[in-house]
Amino acid sequence: MAEHHDSTPEADRFLALVRGGDGGARFRAAQAIDVPVDGGTIRVYRIPGSGSGRPVVFVSGWGTVPETFEDFFGAASPDTEIYHVESREKPSSRIERRAARFDMDQYAADLRTVMHHLKLNGRDPVLMGTCFGSAIILHGLAAGVVDAPTVVCVDPMVRLWVPRWLIVVAILIVPPFVLRILRPPLRVLVLAGMREPVQRARTASFINSAVLWKWRKGAVYLRNWNFFAIAAQIRRRVYVMNASHDRFHNTDLFPEVARAVPDSVFIRVPVGESRRERFMGVTATVFAATTAGAGVPSPLSEFVVPGDYGDAASVGQSDTA
Repeated sequence: MAEHHDSTPEADRFLALVRGGDGGARFRAAQAIDVPVDGGTIRVYRIPGSGSGRPVVFVSGWGTVPETFEDFFGAASPDTEIYHVESREKPSSRIERRAARFDMDQYAADLRTVMHHLKLNGRDPVLMGTCFGSAIILHGLAAGVVDAPTVVCVDPMVRLWVPRWLIVVAILIVPPFVLRILRPPLRVLVLAGMREPVQRARTASFINSAVLWKWRKGAVYLRNWNFFAIAAQIRRRVYVMNASHDRFHNTDLFPEVARAVPDSVFIRVPVGESRRERFMGVTATVFAATTAGAGVPSPLSEFVVPGDYGDAASVGQSDTA
């Protein structure tokens, strides 16, 4: 694969640690659970695990559909139990349109409700997110409404990726029926110049499946949210992780994200864009197999990046700030 120039032999060995399975089959066998939240329901997919390890609560990116994470499900060990949380802007949610809220406080409250409803808090879960899902987790930690003994944030979003001018012009001014008409040219505009094949396919998929009124409301509610404004309030150790670079996930940004969190460890496992989901599946497995509070799992210790956001000395230390 062309992206492997960004990989290393050590990263290749890390990916080979887990003998996974058919991610599509695992997802098709998942239990769909509709969880009551403020204003409606959101969906959680429970993928059973055959082992006794800790459950992984996984919150995916903005607007993504779970079928695009089949590599993640397949790379995770069959022993690993996964709860894939679909946030409220996803097609699977059933939210009352008129009174719907899409601010970060509401997203964090939804995640808290999921954890409580499924009785996950008492099971030492690994709380893991990617991109917008990581942002939800970080906001919840800062607000004091979400917590877990282990928090893993892959490529955290620091602000909504939709440009502010597009929010003002195309979302606040243009009527919804016009946005539906404009979906094809907007898709072409967003995908233009995007060379990473996996990210390109995922982006096309979430644009095609977008529920436009949810995206419209979400963009308005979230247009002023900024991770750096809330980072100092986080009191839990956070593992900030990165594995590849693409248009939405600039690898140069994530060391700054880690520095902004008072207690963090920055881990970079260079695997290339096409294997990003596989990396997340293996990462989920090694954290799930590690005792809560034990620190960096040993297979990841060589990838800890020294710096003022956490260094190799943090390996093995408690995850409690």
